[in-house]
Amino acid sequence: MIATHIPNVLLFIEPSSPPSQEPLIDEVVKKMTTALLEARKAGRIGFFDFSCVEGTWWSNAQAPGGYECDACREQGRDISSLNYDFEISGRLYTHSLCLHYLAYHRKEVPEWQINRILGLQVEQTEPKIKWLTEGFSLS
Repeated sequence: MIATHIPNVLLFIEPSSPPSQEPLIDEVVKKMTTALLEARKAGRIGFFDFSCVEGTWWSNAQAPGGYECDACREQGRDISSLNYDFEISGRLYTHSLCLHYLAYHRKEVPEWQINRILGLQVEQTEPKIKWLTEGFSLS
């Protein structure tokens, strides 16, 4: 699920490096946490007009199963979640593993995506650790 070139799609990346030993919980992660909570509360959850299936982007298609972090799987860690996409801010989209990627694979997140998150007009909320390791959920 690689989409580093679509300006309104954030964190659809496939990290290739092992995850950091400890999560990075900073302003970026906290702003994204708030954005996800607001999207969940407003019901802005679903399969929007994009999905990546085997490297190809489809309109109104659902990726099979869910999202998983291949870099973590290679290290013997199962980091996966159900296939949830979120509209976090005015046609800006992300998915349920975005907090994991920000906290454990920050070096592989494109700088322009970090800047988009920092530009969100939201407060900062401390994430639950399970959202970093199991993906953001609907409950």
